[in-house]
This record gives sequence, structure tokens and C-alpha cells, in this order.
Amino acid sequence: MLHWCPIVAALTLGLPIPSTTSAASPLDHGELLKRARAQYEQLEYEAVLPLVTELLARGDDVPVELRLDAYVLEGSCRAIVGDPIEAEKPFRALLRGRPDFELAADTPPKIMSVFRKVQAEERAIVVELRNLNRERHIREMDLTGQHPSKLVGGRPAVFAYQIKDPNGAATAVRVQYRKKGEPAFSSLALLRDDVTGKWKGMLAGEVTANQGGAELEFYVETTDQDGPLLTRGSAAAPLVAAIAPGQVDHSAPPPLPPWAVWAGAGSSALLLAAGAGFGTGMLVVQQDYTAQAELSVEVAQQASELSAKKAAGETLAWTADSLFIASGVVALATGVAALFFTDWQGRGDDLEHEAAPAPAAR
Repeated sequence: MLHWCPIVAALTLGLPIPSTTSAASPLDHGELLKRARAQYEQLEYEAVLPLVTELLARGDDVPVELRLDAYVLEGSCRAIVGDPIEAEKPFRALLRGRPDFELAADTPPKIMSVFRKVQAEERAIVVELRNLNRERHIREMDLTGQHPSKLVGGRPAVFAYQIKDPNGAATAVRVQYRKKGEPAFSSLALLRDDVTGKWKGMLAGEVTANQGGAELEFYVETTDQDGPLLTRGSAAAPLVAAIAPGQVDHSAPPPLPPWAVWAGAGSSALLLAAGAGFGTGMLVVQQDYTAQAELSVEVAQQASELSAKKAAGETLAWTADSLFIASGVVALATGVAALFFTDWQGRGDDLEHEAAPAPAAR
């Protein structure tokens, strides 16, 4: 009797009859996806679609991984029971979230064909976007430096370049080279100098050595993990540097660098100029002494003044002569050094280049 009291009271008072059941609470995201998978495994494809539609309608509240799993079920079911074109949209959303996703090998052909079509299109889009980005990076890059134009056989060939690379795209710089007539190019990897930022490298003298003259064909390319970026020259149209005849000279180079000769010549010129200055001073003192001595015939002069001027003139004359002699000695020594002891060809610099540690690469 107590059980019917609320209903009787409601009828008596004209109120709505109270419900004996409560509204079911909505399933959480994971449970909803679990039910959809169960229906899919039972091949109840039409029953799957309302479940995944409800899940995807919840928007950003659903974790990304659950949404992607729902796209797999939606695409597969629409490929079976609906228009295959409608199945492309969820598969496309899936592959943009999981580019490497693959369906199981035993997936029905009707589903697999739609998936493969979308997969091929998405991969083509990725490749196209990557190519567009690379082209933009290349347009923003610049490569500056001094290409060798004339080389001497047996002497190293030095390459040094600066790269303008706003996007930091280039990971390596290489010089591809060969002597004209050789069948294939060899590769010289340049290393980045942390101090100057330049990419540097050198071909040894053995590469340029030749008997009757030759030509070095080369091209420079900046690269990333996908291949060449900005280049100067190409395999089909390489840059060319003439190589004069010459062999590697293994003898010790002359000990003096060219700057020593110019320093000696400068020192000789300074000594000569100083000697001329003292000589001019001596002439002035001598003229003054002579004038005072002639005046002493008519007017008595201080003997001490005449003696001081005579001594000053002799000192200036001695100093000027000494400077002239020193200038001549330095000039003679410089001439001998220039002829016999100066490394005008820079062989010592080449040896330093070959012996210097390679700059750190980035």
C-alpha cells in the first residue's frame, strides 16, 4: 500500500505522476568507443556509425588518440555500408594525425582500397609541401666566396665560402671536383669554422699536379638530409679553373715569408730618410759655422761658439754617414733575402694549411 501512496496522492491532487526510473547518464568517451569496437567486431557496421558520430560530436573534450581511433572505425564502416567517398574524410583526418598509420593486412578489400587511395593522396600532399618549402629555402639562401680561377700544379687548391641561410636548412657543403677528362667527380666535404662562420676545405697538391697543364672542373652544393639545396655550377655545367703545369715539391720551402722582404725594404727606406735628415742638419750647422768664421775676420767671435758648432756638425755628419751605411747594408741584405731566401710561392703557407687541424663542423 505504501508503494502506491505517491501515485494515489498525485492523482488526488491532480499532479504529474512521478517517474519510477531515473535518466541514464551518458557513457564516457572510452566506454562509447569500446561499444563501437564491439559492434564493429560483430560486423554490425550500421550500429557503429551512431556511436562514433556521437563520440566525434563531443569535439575537443575527446582526447586526440580516441578521436583518431574513432576515425578508423568511421572510415571503415562508411566504406562498407555507405558511399566510399564519404569514407575518405575520416581516413584523411586519421592520416593527418597519424601519417604512418597502416590498416591490418586482413582488412576487407573494400575498406583497404579507399584507405590506400587516401593514403597515396596524403603522401603526395606531404611531398609537394616539402618541395615547396625547400624551394622557398633555396630562394632565401646565398653562397658567396672566391672560386679558384687559376691554380698551379702541385699546389693546394683552397675553397672558402660564406652561406646566407636564414632557415638553417643547409647541413653540409661539398665541392664536387675532377680533372677535365676524368669520368667521375670526387667529393670534398667542407667544414664550418666556428670563428669566421666560413665553410672551408682544400685539395692537396697531388690533385692539381700535372705535366703539361690541365683544368679542374668543379661545382659547389649545399645540402640537407634530402639532397642538394643551393648550388654553384653543376655536373652538366661545372665551373672551371686552369691549372698551370707543376708537380708537388717535397723540399723544404725558403724560410722567409714575403712580408719579411717588404719589412726590410721599409727599414732601409726609413734609415735612408733619417740619414738624409741628419745630413740636412749637418749642412745647416756647417753654413752657420762658415758664416760665423768669415765674420770673425772683421769682428771678434767667441771661440767656444765656433768650437761647439764645429763639433755639432761633425756629429751630424758622422750620424748621417752611419745611417746611409746602415741603409745600404739593410738594402743589400733585403735583396739577397728576396732572391734566395723568400718563399714567394707561399709553399710554407700551404704546409701550414695541410698541417692545421680541421675546423669543427656543424
